[in-house]
Amino acid sequence: MGLRTGTYAWRCVPTDGKAVTSRAVRVGGAAGAGAILPVFEQDLAGPLRVYKAYVNRGLATLVTEIRTLGDDIRTGHLETARTDWLTAHRTYASLGAAYGTFEDFDQEINGRPDGLPGGVHDKDFTGFHRIEYGLWHGRPADELQGPARQLTDDAAGLRKAFPHQDFDPSDLPCAPTRSWRTPSSSS
Repeated sequence: MGLRTGTYAWRCVPTDGKAVTSRAVRVGGAAGAGAILPVFEQDLAGPLRVYKAYVNRGLATLVTEIRTLGDDIRTGHLETARTDWLTAHRTYASLGAAYGTFEDFDQEINGRPDGLPGGVHDKDFTGFHRIEYGLWHGRPADELQGPARQLTDDAAGLRKAFPHQDFDPSDLPCAPTRSWRTPSSSS
């Protein structure tokens, strides 16, 4: 089913709430007929630029938050580390569609023990979920220091690499929205 007759625009709303809206396009046709307008790569260039800037800011914040988490663990403040883990992981989760662009960094930063021969005890279980497991399963700070250092290095590496990675515009977190002008209010 296509779009009904009316005026439409694309609106992208990243987590920071600063929406970007495309120019409105009038879709017409016979009563009840739908139409789907093609979206071209150049149509997404502006929203892509905005989203990349959003991810870059998010990665800068993430690196700072992960360093704080690492400092908590290094100094043995595991209660504070639990709170700072939640803050940093929420920041990472807010980056959204960019995960596909992160290449191998996502597996290192947010990897899971699923499929690893040793599960949660496997040497390749790293990143946020490795630290989460340790923090909420009573593991001592000295056992979490190595994974915290590795997470810090991986996040810093991602921040450095991201501006040079390709991003598929079709992965943008956008949705078509009806413009403020409806068929009855358009001239």
